[in-house]
Amino acid sequence: MALKETIQEFKEFAIKGNVVDMAVGVIIGGAFGKIVTSFVNDLIMPIIGKLTGGADFSQLYLPLDGNHYATLADAQAATATIAYGSFLTQVLDFLIVAIVIFAALKVLVKLKRPAAPVEEASFLCVVGLRLGKEEDFIKGRSYCDNCHHELKALDLVPIFSYLFLRGSCRYCKKKISPFSFFLELFTGLLYMIAFYSFGFSLKLILVLLAISLTMIIFASDLTYLIIPDEVLIFFGISFFIIEVLQKGLIGGISCLANALTLFLIMYAIMLAGNFLFKKESLGGGDVKLLFVIGLVLEPLLGVINIFLASLIALPISLFLYHKNKEHVIPFGPFILVAFLIILFSKVTTTDVINFFYTL
Repeated sequence: MALKETIQEFKEFAIKGNVVDMAVGVIIGGAFGKIVTSFVNDLIMPIIGKLTGGADFSQLYLPLDGNHYATLADAQAATATIAYGSFLTQVLDFLIVAIVIFAALKVLVKLKRPAAPVEEASFLCVVGLRLGKEEDFIKGRSYCDNCHHELKALDLVPIFSYLFLRGSCRYCKKKISPFSFFLELFTGLLYMIAFYSFGFSLKLILVLLAISLTMIIFASDLTYLIIPDEVLIFFGISFFIIEVLQKGLIGGISCLANALTLFLIMYAIMLAGNFLFKKESLGGGDVKLLFVIGLVLEPLLGVINIFLASLIALPISLFLYHKNKEHVIPFGPFILVAFLIILFSKVTTTDVINFFYTL
């Protein structure tokens, strides 16, 4: 009897939310840790190295015998050595990883809890929020959504206004959602990385437009579950013009064919999902978004874009679904994150084909 009661107690303990949450957290954390490490090592640290003139902090050390050695390894082989540079490097790595994880958790919180409409935000965020409410983002000044006070220029400086105002409206003191702050922060970082990666070129303009599209859709889709047609039309035309300038008119026609192909693939996926789940699995905006992306990516890369977006969305979706089975998770932001990853990686269809041939 005691054994049966013990087994029952363990069963109740094992299926309680905290244990399941911990298990989900460990699984997702293990996968997410690799993404964060790659982001820091492959994207952030090269930029820091460039800004510091290629300085290698790991080679800062102090031999205790007072002699000079060419390298840290030589010093450690000869005498006791204080390798303070390696310590500084680890501290820097930790701070960067901590900031990245903190920012990512903020985004996850916003996925779980829809953001309240906020007008004290960057232009891209305002575009997404106003179009989501079917408001004109061209006419009229920005305003506080709570007190409706018209905002001045000093209230609208990206990142700095939020920090100086301590995340509150200057006039009514209501707290401002940090969503717009992180949107501005990531926009600036991605713009900087794009310039470093592509230099002055048409490709740079295309990538900057892709980043802008991503931030607008993040604002509208996470808040209102809407991908505005106006946004897709503007960026679709912009992408098409850049592709024509790069590849000529024939290349532009080919881009239209690629876009139509991706549109049909995504439309077929939506129909299959609706049939399997007996409810709407994808929004029409997601399907139209793939048409816009197809103007830039060839069909094979577009399919990889869909697969990568699904791969990124899956663990987050499972976690949020476990918390709230009624929560609707927008797919558009994941599609665009995958799109940016492909653009920044500079991978081509030929690279993908060669990769599969080597398997």
